[in-house]
Amino acid sequence: DFTQRHPQSPLLPSVLFRGAENQFARADKLGRENNVPEAKKGYAEAAKKYDAVIAKFPEFERAQRARYGLALCHVAAEDYEKAAEVLDRIPASDRTGDLAAVPFVLADCLVRTAPAKAEDALQDNMLREKLGKAAELLDTFVASNPKAPEAADALLKLGYCQKRLGIQLAPGNERNDALNKARATFEKVGREYAQSPVVGSAALERA
Repeated sequence: DFTQRHPQSPLLPSVLFRGAENQFARADKLGRENNVPEAKKGYAEAAKKYDAVIAKFPEFERAQRARYGLALCHVAAEDYEKAAEVLDRIPASDRTGDLAAVPFVLADCLVRTAPAKAEDALQDNMLREKLGKAAELLDTFVASNPKAPEAADALLKLGYCQKRLGIQLAPGNERNDALNKARATFEKVGREYAQSPVVGSAALERA
């Protein structure tokens, strides 16, 4: 109603942004209630609303938060490539406060889209590039947000990246060093986040 009555209002970016946030919240609620078909529709609608904010008002103070919301909609749709593209456009300087989790989500998308196996040189390069970047993002995230709810999971994913990167190396000291680094990361999960539900996974990966 506001957009129709006041299309030239300076408050329009905020109204459109809040509309996108509300649509996302509805979709998230439907997802928690296991209403998957309606949740998917809700996320798709929220993505359109976030996209409109970004396209029409790129200088809006919450534009980067709109990008984060758009990326979360893509994650909900399991389109991790698109989510990573959107998250990559959020400047590092803005990844604080309610955008502090951007590196964690971006790293998760990179891990999910990395090749399962490196059967040729192209896949090997892609795997190293994606997991290497993910490891850097996760390391930075844990160092900056040690008490964040995602910290233990980020540390687990960091160890996973280190392990997979180590496996790509030829047998020898360099590979052993990489795997020992991964093992130390998995041990850190149990030592610093003993109450986390991912401790068991970290112990298994360490073994």
